[in-house]
Amino acid sequence: MRDVLPPEVIELIGSQYFNSIREAEPGFRNYQADEDAITGALGSSMDRMVKGSYGAGGSLYTWKTRTVKLRGRGPGAPEKEYGADAILELEVCDGIGNTIGRKVLPFQAKKAGRINSQSLYDQSRRLNSLPGGGLVVVFGPEGYECTSAKEVLVVDGSWGQVQPGQRQGFAKVVQTRFLECTVGSRSLYFDAERERMVMLEEDGTSRDIR
Repeated sequence: MRDVLPPEVIELIGSQYFNSIREAEPGFRNYQADEDAITGALGSSMDRMVKGSYGAGGSLYTWKTRTVKLRGRGPGAPEKEYGADAILELEVCDGIGNTIGRKVLPFQAKKAGRINSQSLYDQSRRLNSLPGGGLVVVFGPEGYECTSAKEVLVVDGSWGQVQPGQRQGFAKVVQTRFLECTVGSRSLYFDAERERMVMLEEDGTSRDIR
């Protein structure tokens, strides 16, 4: 996002993401009975805290984040198609409301403990095929860890075999790598009404990803 945002705005947004995720982590114990509830609480914290406006270099920048929980049950469930539990989206606008940058990060969420390797492998394979790939996030009482879907494929879906050096705090990854555009994509968005991932082509056209 450095091509459209000054460093001080990136730093401010990054701090908001970091703080919102760290604020959600202690809630794990309250929601641990239900994986979707943990994801929902995390998304609610980010949506509430990651927003604002800032003036820099004579320009005004405004931003907001949106976390969309993908449907995982029923016919044509998008989670089964794309391998993602949720989509994190950041939108940045100028002073008159025109979008100047959008970034999307799909992620699959798991609760620490017994994670089905075959299921996680299949989800990671689908995630990794999306533009920019995605993350696997594991919720636990000590915090939220993550790694790229690509790294999970290397170990055939076995989270326990992911090397400690490949695991990072989710808060730090979103604060840095998401905004530095090393994970996620600026050419992808999720159409929540149609439950479809959409790819924006360079010529301005778009196409559904199936």
